[in-house]
Amino acid sequence: MSNYTRLPGTPQSVEKARNLAANTLGPNHPAAPDVILLVSEAVTNAIQHTRSKRATFAFVVIDDHPRVRVEVIDDGADGVPQLIPSPDDCLLESGRGIFLIDTIASKWGYDRYGSQGCLWFEVHYLSDATES
Repeated sequence: MSNYTRLPGTPQSVEKARNLAANTLGPNHPAAPDVILLVSEAVTNAIQHTRSKRATFAFVVIDDHPRVRVEVIDDGADGVPQLIPSPDDCLLESGRGIFLIDTIASKWGYDRYGSQGCLWFEVHYLSDATES
């Protein structure tokens, strides 16, 4: 099961992406809570730190038991996402997205395709009880 869409690079798209992930996986999917949280972080990262804030980004959710893979393909940036080893202040309003992805996802990475960037992550799950 997969879902591909393009969304505008606006703050409202974070909620739309969360909803798309939730609808793709269904309410009883064992990985849904983690995937939805990480979608928020990855999409927010694309909107705030890449050229997609002026355009659009692609968003893909792939459920391939025993993992869910999410890809956020944006219009690129000058740098690459950086992991902050340990946020000093849990009350900071930024800088925790990649930390959360690194902590919760089974694995993650960043690839470049020409001028575009793709932040991806995978969440593995044990149960195949994904029925709605």
